[in-house]
Amino acid sequence: MQTAISGLPLAPPAWKPAILCHVTRKFAEIDLAFLERSPQRRGRPLPYPAPEQIATARRTGAVRPLIVRPVARGTFEAYEILDGEDSWMLAQAAGIALVPAYIRHDLSDAQAQALTAQMPAGDPDPMRRAAALDDLLQPAQGPRKTKAALARELGCSRTALSHHLRLRHLDPQVQAWIQRGELAAGHGRALASLPAEAQRALAARALRQRPRASVRAVERWARASRQGHPVHGEEIRPSCTNPPPEDPDLARLERSLGEHIGSPVRIAFDGRTGQGTLQVQFADLEVLEGVLEKLGYQR
Repeated sequence: MQTAISGLPLAPPAWKPAILCHVTRKFAEIDLAFLERSPQRRGRPLPYPAPEQIATARRTGAVRPLIVRPVARGTFEAYEILDGEDSWMLAQAAGIALVPAYIRHDLSDAQAQALTAQMPAGDPDPMRRAAALDDLLQPAQGPRKTKAALARELGCSRTALSHHLRLRHLDPQVQAWIQRGELAAGHGRALASLPAEAQRALAARALRQRPRASVRAVERWARASRQGHPVHGEEIRPSCTNPPPEDPDLARLERSLGEHIGSPVRIAFDGRTGQGTLQVQFADLEVLEGVLEKLGYQR
């Protein structure tokens, strides 16, 4: 090999630095604060990491690279995630501040949409999702995040985030039923504010019914339990033997309004006078703040 007079190897051919510069321009480590979900992915389930994945990432300090493209955000440049949401979520849970990413400046909107469409669906396990969100609230490094701050990062409402986290308050047996798909997350949210014994009793009652009791029915049972009606085994002693039949139009309106504001609602209407009441349920003050925010109330 030829050497320079100093004894050091000659400089590499001129094309090598050009390739290195090309790679450097396309690949970088990006701070989590400058990454955001693609608008094409908003509303879809997030890929929450499993505990063993988080442990490995913390041990190695590394995650797989993302594919991103720059987007203008006022006076600074952010990066839209086109592929690798799982790495983004894993980095947050493991406390890794910088993540590797391929930066694509040359993609059209159609190409970017095609990339986001091929990302795998999020984790359907509600309990693992709740555990991962809990981990994101308390990163391995740095202070604990507020629910409002985490909701902004994930592109969801604070109310929706609080509903997911409520599942962490469930009895382990009820959590296991949800993990196996025997109960839905909605059943769990309806039971989360009850004592563990009442949770197990009402969940078992829901499972005994064929078909399985609806979320709405479990909400009624939970409301009766909170009002002091004792739970006996798998049954609640009702306040009356023949409750009035539900108006299907009111029931549909209750569901629609509850989904809009993120909390269960109850409408009582007197057809003779045209008067009625609207009752909004909330699990804690943070959920109430989210409901008021949805209604446009500002203090």
